[in-house]
Amino acid sequence: MFEILLPLPFLILGLLMTFKRERFAEWFCAMGKATWRLNTFGLTDMAPFYREKKAKQTFRILGPVFLCVGLLLCGWTYLSFSGPGSFCAMRESRAYLKSLYGDSATWKVSSSFAAVDDSVDLSYRYGEHTGKLHGIWQKDHYVFTEIPASPSSYR
Repeated sequence: MFEILLPLPFLILGLLMTFKRERFAEWFCAMGKATWRLNTFGLTDMAPFYREKKAKQTFRILGPVFLCVGLLLCGWTYLSFSGPGSFCAMRESRAYLKSLYGDSATWKVSSSFAAVDDSVDLSYRYGEHTGKLHGIWQKDHYVFTEIPASPSSYR
């Protein structure tokens, strides 16, 4: 779930730095000065390092950079959840397990390793059931099969 939220701070900061750079620079410098004073109990002043004019010029450059990074992360997140890969397989495996075992309040799916040729192996715990799944990518979705347990796991 963390992967979905990863682009948001970059996009928000990029938008603020690009379109509201004057106010954001003032806020950034005020927060920097206040934080420095609090951490040093007012004994030092770092005002020369937090100049609003320099911050505005810096944010003019950093704003678009943060926006580009945020957009790249959005694309990566979209592709990892919609195409072949372990994130997409874990998302789709829950629907498969629900069709096999019914609805369950407790479930956990983890990617054990990604195999070659757009296939993936997953370990799962779904209610009372545990096991492994092998998923093969079929153009727009995964087709899952249960991997039988090895005889050594019965001991």
